[in-house]
Amino acid sequence: MLSPFSNDFFGSTFQWKSKPLKILHVGDFFFDSKMNSPSQFQTSGKINNGLIRNGHHLIPFPYREVGRRGLGKYFSFCKRQVLDTILTHFVASADPDFLLLSHSAEISPIALKEVKVKYPRLKIAQWCGDALFEGKTVQKLQEKYPYCDATFVSTASSLTKKSLGEEKGIYFLPNPVDLSVEKERNFRKSFLPKDIFLSVGNEEDSREICGEAWKMKEFFAFLSKNLPHKTRFSLAGVGGEKYASGAAYDFLLKQAAIGLNLSRKGNERFYSSDRMSHIVGNGLLCAQERESSFNVFFSEEEMLFFSSKEELLEKLIYFMNHPQERQKVAQRGWQKYATFFNESAIADYLLKATLQILKPNEHSWHLLS
Repeated sequence: MLSPFSNDFFGSTFQWKSKPLKILHVGDFFFDSKMNSPSQFQTSGKINNGLIRNGHHLIPFPYREVGRRGLGKYFSFCKRQVLDTILTHFVASADPDFLLLSHSAEISPIALKEVKVKYPRLKIAQWCGDALFEGKTVQKLQEKYPYCDATFVSTASSLTKKSLGEEKGIYFLPNPVDLSVEKERNFRKSFLPKDIFLSVGNEEDSREICGEAWKMKEFFAFLSKNLPHKTRFSLAGVGGEKYASGAAYDFLLKQAAIGLNLSRKGNERFYSSDRMSHIVGNGLLCAQERESSFNVFFSEEEMLFFSSKEELLEKLIYFMNHPQERQKVAQRGWQKYATFFNESAIADYLLKATLQILKPNEHSWHLLS
């Protein structure tokens, strides 16, 4: 079998050779009735697409919407009890082979224990795309961990294993790209309306960039002061621009040549928000801190890596002044990311790792975690 690093895998699906699995996926997906939700680009929706394209029977369980509507029927229960009740009833009626959980899904460990006892052949896995060093992420993972056959986390540092306490069944999860979702190919254009894309929740957000703590309004001020005055920014949540989601966020990506991928901690091994997949998948040149270790996957000819704010400024100016070089590097990064971090590859990896049938030469990048 060819390595997933090979370009022969580009755009392919990973057809299941045996009987297709019936998979119940509890997540957010591409719809959320809450205003300003980023659901149109959710990792859970991309995983769904990959599972379907690989030939499986996928049943989405949109827990947020189920919880909101279920409260009307089970008005004497709290939201989590509603979800537990509906999920356990549905598992009994659908009899799935595989239960896949987003870490944020408000399913209790009591419910998971119940289905694990009643349906011992049912495989259960959880995945997480959030930073382990923020909020209640670790607590939610820890609750479900004893009842999961596998746990997938988009951080490959010692923090993952330290947080969960064991090494068994812990795997690195890259942020998948889906070329039916990330549709633009900005590397094909030598001229774009904007030079640099930068999106954050709000300008008071904190980031650790090149070992320094920054408020994003301060970091944007630094960029504005030190980049040429003619620099054109495509902004959300900073620089006087409001937070963007949905089509508005997509529009900002389409406008720009270079995307700044500034995660909460730039030096956390293999950690990135899913913004990386949005940037690379739409063909922007991705600016990524080198200490994140993504230079293990991607070369200097495939991403704009930097280790200091001075190096970042230097490279931004260079690529703004050399659009053809920017196009070449962005296209090579897009090609590689879409080759082995596409939605079908990630979906195949999730199943095979959980079922313990993943061969060393399949999705071999997981060995780096």
